[in-house]
Amino acid sequence: MIMVNKSTDRRALHSRELIKDSFLKLLETRNYGSFSITDICNLSKISRSTFYQHYATLADVLAEIMDDVFSQISSLESMQSYSASQKNPCKMPLCLFIRQNSKYKNVLTDPALSNQIIERYLQSDLQSFIERMLPKSTMTEKQLESILAFQFSGCLNAVRRDINKSDEDWEKSRKAIDKVLISGLYSTSKV
Repeated sequence: MIMVNKSTDRRALHSRELIKDSFLKLLETRNYGSFSITDICNLSKISRSTFYQHYATLADVLAEIMDDVFSQISSLESMQSYSASQKNPCKMPLCLFIRQNSKYKNVLTDPALSNQIIERYLQSDLQSFIERMLPKSTMTEKQLESILAFQFSGCLNAVRRDINKSDEDWEKSRKAIDKVLISGLYSTSKV
């Protein structure tokens, strides 16, 4: 991702949020690739030069949105410790994040973006996942990479398939999936 201006100035942060929100708003009615930088500028009511002060391409906007999401979701091995009743904001499983943050639903459930999302996630979490899991597991780095990609892509597909289920029905499915994932992960433990 090429960021022309990653300033933490209040105005720059506001402009980037406007751009990302417009990107997500356009995804509510259009597919990625069917809108342009001009469409985002028109919706955001900013100039193209303002857009280019912050991003070089639409792919850069998508990458920053993914980074925003990934900073708020938990990793595979910490799923079991997540509690929705915790008072402090914490990272939550991706499936819950999508259900509770409708503004990201279209970008995260778009089948055309699945590969980009998975690859971006692996770029953001793979190394730390391997560092956390390698000492605890009998698996190799390559096997752990495959497990993480499998878990993340499976989660995206399960959410996409079940997005319209009631919260109660989804919670039952999620618990069953988590139980299988966690038991499988712990079965490779060195202990």
